[in-house]
Amino acid sequence: MMYTSMVKETYLQGASGSRPFCSLITTSYVVNEPRPAEGRPVVFVFNGGPGASSSPLHMGAFGPYRLQWDGKTNVLNENPQCLLDAADLVFVDPPGTGFTRVFNADSAGRYWDVRGDAAMIVDLIRTWLKENGRQRGPVYLCGESYGTMRAAAVMDMAGDLPLSGVIMLSAFLDMTALADAPGNDMPYILNLPTMACLAVFHHKVDARGRTTEQVFNDAAVFADKEYAPMLFRGHNTSSDERRVFAKKLATLIGLPDTFLLRNDLRVNIHDFELTLLADKGLRIGQLNGQVTGPLTAPAAHPPFDDPSFSRNPSNRSQVAEYFRNQLQFSDTGSYNTINFDVNAKWNWSALDQEYGGYRTVAPNAAHAMVGHPELRLMVAGGYYDLATPLAAAPFALDHSGAPASRITYARFPTGHSIFEKPEELVNLANKVRAFIK
Repeated sequence: MMYTSMVKETYLQGASGSRPFCSLITTSYVVNEPRPAEGRPVVFVFNGGPGASSSPLHMGAFGPYRLQWDGKTNVLNENPQCLLDAADLVFVDPPGTGFTRVFNADSAGRYWDVRGDAAMIVDLIRTWLKENGRQRGPVYLCGESYGTMRAAAVMDMAGDLPLSGVIMLSAFLDMTALADAPGNDMPYILNLPTMACLAVFHHKVDARGRTTEQVFNDAAVFADKEYAPMLFRGHNTSSDERRVFAKKLATLIGLPDTFLLRNDLRVNIHDFELTLLADKGLRIGQLNGQVTGPLTAPAAHPPFDDPSFSRNPSNRSQVAEYFRNQLQFSDTGSYNTINFDVNAKWNWSALDQEYGGYRTVAPNAAHAMVGHPELRLMVAGGYYDLATPLAAAPFALDHSGAPASRITYARFPTGHSIFEKPEELVNLANKVRAFIK
């Protein structure tokens, strides 16, 4: 399939003629077709962080080339799962990531903001469609992790953009529901099915012939019918009731009932990571609970101590090489795959103001879908992802008013990065193609 690749740096500034604050970069792949391209779908793709470049989805999932770890180094290969057979692709590196440049960090802060970031993406899409004569073709968004929050905000700000569908990978829509805060029982309930899957995966609980899907579903029913009512009663339970329930919970998530009683029947993600395999001197990962590391590793504030991070060494130099050699984009700087400074500076106040301190974007997605009856949503995630647990997005959307008939869910036996395993990338890409087509 013949295509044209284009890398463009866009400068962001205030008043016309003023010096730019920063830049963003788009990498576009457009199929060369004899027929008019205006009716061909185009997908705008971004990762999350916030502060992450698009390189994971660009170079790990859907771009024309894929970097794969062969045990010694990252190898660049043509990607048979590239989505160009279904749509043209535009990968977005927001300010502070990739090869983008920041000239004035204080002024650039307007884009390190939930609403400012989304407005920037809306403007980008509108400009790209106009410059490429694609205003009438169907537009799709694809975001991963925080990129799903960005996508939901963009959906609600899209106006007259021809938005047809949104693909959310490892969705993170409701921060408050997952907040480990006193009095908030929701994270324990929403994390439970993922913990149950990991307990079975690491042989701390007997699967009893069940598939991973069945383990997840059984735990979800338990969380809804038994666990939630128990937690919602607070301390209005007897010691005997709590002991009986702790033993039952232990058979589900593989932790000692004595540990569960000491923790008031509530286990946060980090404690689960450190406790599940403690008898073996191991801890599990947050981004991918299948991955283990030594429990004696130096303690650091999550997520920096996550053994999932070391599964695939950094590919930033190979990404930079691809841009320079394959895409002919000359830049002497280093490619920034993840910018933790941007992450630390991110401004969440827009959500606080909009919902009285409750941080969620699920109502934004629902509002967009209700207002645009043709708009569809695909939500995909991994059974072993503790960072964005699989039960959380459906819960948020079920309570937002989003029309369930236009939401497609997909589950995978993976962690946070669904596409890490080649066989699951095939499954994911096929589901995305079907969703677009």
